[in-house]
Amino acid sequence: MKKFRRVGLTSAAAVCMLGGMIGCSGTVADVPLEDKVVFFVTETAGGTVESPALRVTVQCKDKTSWKHGMGSAEEAKLRREEAFAYYATANSKVCAELGFGDAVRTVCGMYSPVVEFYYKDYDSFMACDYASLKGKKSDSVLYIYVEAFETQLDPFTAEIAF
Repeated sequence: MKKFRRVGLTSAAAVCMLGGMIGCSGTVADVPLEDKVVFFVTETAGGTVESPALRVTVQCKDKTSWKHGMGSAEEAKLRREEAFAYYATANSKVCAELGFGDAVRTVCGMYSPVVEFYYKDYDSFMACDYASLKGKKSDSVLYIYVEAFETQLDPFTAEIAF
């Protein structure tokens, strides 16, 4: 099986480049979602990607202003409860907004502005879900990272275990 390496831009370079695009255009909402996608996969000579699986990580805009600090155990507990209440709702809205229906698994961060979508392969993401980003804009999404994801087979079902 072919090993993947990150190609193209490093994460820092991609963030700086996208930050420049956002700075030039005004706001995060002005940038089409397809322009917020950063790929970390390798294509073969034939133009296909040999990937056991794919992880698409959506970095959401953090619109929080916490009422509680982290000075004491009680404040930390209140902050966690506050974060859970906010991110459970905000991340679910981003999932619905993107409408990635071909993912085999979706994980919404409950304490951070991150949503992960898992796909069996590169083509299943590119065929419908990536194509659905064309023309869409969102002020809730900062970046969408697409990367190869090493998986294992479940020994009992012989299916991909995430």
